[in-house]
Amino acid sequence: MASGYGVDKSHDLKLIPEFDGSPHHVISLRLTGRDFAVYLQLTSQER
Repeated sequence: MASGYGVDKSHDLKLIPEFDGSPHHVISLRLTGRDFAVYLQLTSQER
């Protein structure tokens, strides 16, 4: 199956990494504005 741009989309896969609990795989993010406000509303289990 080809798209109109000459790219074969039949093998368009996205890999989703699975968190294994090790701290060196955690990517720190900077939350600002509304994102930070939502984060503050999460329980410790949801974080």
